[in-house]
Amino acid sequence: MYKVLIVDDEPIIQEGLSNLVYWEEHGLEIAGFANNGQEAIDFLNATSVHILITDIKMPHMDGLALIRAAKAKDPRLKCIIMSGYNDFPYVKEAALLGIENYLLKPIDENELIHTLVNTVQRIENEIHRSIEMTEGYRILKENILLRWITGEISSHELRDKAELLNIDLNTGDYAVALMALTNSPYESPASQDLLRYSMNNVCHEIVSTRGLGTALRDLGGNVAILLNCDDLGRRDEELRAALTECIDQVRSVLKAGVFVTVGMIQSDYRHVYKSYRRANEMQDYRLVLGGDRLVFSRDIPNSAEFRLSAVQEHLLLLSDSLQTRDPGSIDATIDDLFDRIKSMPHASPAFVQSASVMILLQMINTVRSMNSNTQPVFDGIKDIFAGIYQSRDLAELTEWLKTMSRTCLDILNAGDDQISPLIRKVMETIQVRYADNINLKTVAADFRINSFYLGQLFKKETGEAFNTYLNQVRIHKAKQLLASDQRLRTAEVAAQVGYLNTNYFFTIFRKFTGLSPTEFRSDPTMTN
Repeated sequence: MYKVLIVDDEPIIQEGLSNLVYWEEHGLEIAGFANNGQEAIDFLNATSVHILITDIKMPHMDGLALIRAAKAKDPRLKCIIMSGYNDFPYVKEAALLGIENYLLKPIDENELIHTLVNTVQRIENEIHRSIEMTEGYRILKENILLRWITGEISSHELRDKAELLNIDLNTGDYAVALMALTNSPYESPASQDLLRYSMNNVCHEIVSTRGLGTALRDLGGNVAILLNCDDLGRRDEELRAALTECIDQVRSVLKAGVFVTVGMIQSDYRHVYKSYRRANEMQDYRLVLGGDRLVFSRDIPNSAEFRLSAVQEHLLLLSDSLQTRDPGSIDATIDDLFDRIKSMPHASPAFVQSASVMILLQMINTVRSMNSNTQPVFDGIKDIFAGIYQSRDLAELTEWLKTMSRTCLDILNAGDDQISPLIRKVMETIQVRYADNINLKTVAADFRINSFYLGQLFKKETGEAFNTYLNQVRIHKAKQLLASDQRLRTAEVAAQVGYLNTNYFFTIFRKFTGLSPTEFRSDPTMTN
């Protein structure tokens, strides 16, 4: 609501104006009344308003003097004059003061409403322009800062732009901290983007208040914190406290986890990109160190090489456990292996991933050696390894490898004439979630299994393709709905069994029943 102050020395005029217009319908509310210009000035000193409606002739201070004083205090104030005199000198002077309209008493309702509508529109246009200008400046500055930290701007252009955007290039030391999400309460891309926007605001408020720098978002959606001040190295405790506060605020206020890395300190503004590059490289250590951590460049050596032969003993134990089909022993072997990796000083993400690839290959090769018929199952092996590189930390990677071990056990335990526990669970999932937007890929993702492998195994054990079985379940449910509730429209039935496209539902229904939904409803006995 935009606030309005009405100034007139006649109470009857004040009351008449308040009842003449339905103020709220136009986004307005009357903030108060004043009997003369001086009372109005006192009111304006205590309360902010958007529109001033004033009589021209009043005791102590007339309307023109009031407008001059009020606009000196707030140039954005919109003023409307009322007068019982159509006097050209008054009109001319009022126009010079920048009023919205000069209304003659008695006030015409339609003219007042028209003036108010136009005034509100002008206020909103000015607000939008102000927002656009502020946002445009912010975007321009963030663009320059981003090009600076990524090394995509020349020194000459940076100096020119820095002067224009009030960026100080002579503050001594520079470093870049990078904050990446490790977990989030939101799933949709729009919500994730809003979360990162909020993270950026939180971090900017904390570091700028302490005079340590500014925050912006990089092209990967992470929050990059450009730290720049004199003797940055000596302010280590203050810097650590500020970044820790950023982590705590994101966790407590935004309910999200983050991993923060800090690149090396640079004394030359032209080398800031080196700090950003190092902070980016260090983000891979989230796999080893886990989330909600603050890691400085000095905490991690530039290289950490380990011999993969260190895991050979565990691989042999893993193979033995698979051959004896002992899930408990498999889990213990994987846990023991990752406990050993965690005990290695500065085990690099590349080493962890290489070790995980060897574990998965060992399991696959063991299964193949025991059952030559599994070759087609692993034809999509390239995709099978994706889970290793998608895991965000050691705990998630450990669980993923255990899940893959269960898949291998299911393959070994599945006979030609029996359905494995995995496929039974998939069939149960379809029976429960048939109305959802599910498909082979989404179900495979739920079980953290390669979709190609799941499709092959499902067809082998059930004799039906995954999509065929899903459609059978959906059409069976649709037949039940059509027969039991005559009030349901066909489109509603389609939606309730998982078909968003009604025409496609018609096609599938006829394919499985030989009838249209309407024909089936008229005589359900015509099909099975």
